[in-house]
Amino acid sequence: MGINIDMAWKGETEEERKTKELAIDRSAAEVVEGLVAGRINVPGTGRTALGHVGYLFEAYHGGPYATLVLLPEVTGPEVRVAKVPVAAMRSRLGEAMAASRLRARKLYGDETGVLGEAMAGSLADFVALAERKEAETGEPVTVIASL
Repeated sequence: MGINIDMAWKGETEEERKTKELAIDRSAAEVVEGLVAGRINVPGTGRTALGHVGYLFEAYHGGPYATLVLLPEVTGPEVRVAKVPVAAMRSRLGEAMAASRLRARKLYGDETGVLGEAMAGSLADFVALAERKEAETGEPVTVIASL
């Protein structure tokens, strides 16, 4: 269980959607495989590095939640779907990246910073994709949250 954030955009192709779904499925399978083999001790961390395909995930292990910082438009009590201008995301990206690094240290004991950087990088990748799609289409992307 956790916070799932999906991005959609005008003209998104079936191939782009399938690529995203495959990346999510593959990532989830790698987490399960790692847990069974004892290689991964933090459930949900394998799904944190998919911002480049338009997907973000944070397990409900405790805050701070970087997705809540980055995308308050869709993580409040009422709204779960919204068009979010990239300028708004960009203005909150630094704070969201800092929250993800703190979360990795605080909850997962990430003293090396490897997990925190992967999580922060995924947020940056998500915003970069939103920026490209907004430039291509002339419209903000649609962000869908499942909390």
